[in-house]
Amino acid sequence: MPHSSQIPPEQRQFAEDPQNRVPASLPMKLLVVCTVLFTITVLAMTTLMLSGERTPVNNWLDRHIGEVVGVEFAAIGACLILAIISHRREKWKEYERQLAAFQAKLAETTPDGTTQSGDRE
Repeated sequence: MPHSSQIPPEQRQFAEDPQNRVPASLPMKLLVVCTVLFTITVLAMTTLMLSGERTPVNNWLDRHIGEVVGVEFAAIGACLILAIISHRREKWKEYERQLAAFQAKLAETTPDGTTQSGDRE
């Protein structure tokens, strides 16, 4: 990744402008929540296992930790796939807007007054 001094000033200005920031999509927010829950579960499981005490929570975790981790892992995978699909759709829409703007600019800047297909306007 280039150092900030290597980024041209116009690109740096574009990146720092708050209007150009893309808000996080719902699948990305859900992915963060699922990942945090998974981390908390693993830390709780590790802490309870190292404590050595036989508490009701520890007994419940012994019986159900496979299902809990499996559900959390599946939720992370589903949110990840949804986040990727959502991001790809947004990028595709942005690409189509840029392409349309480029084609419109190209069509109106032809020097001889013809369109790209050679027809006169």
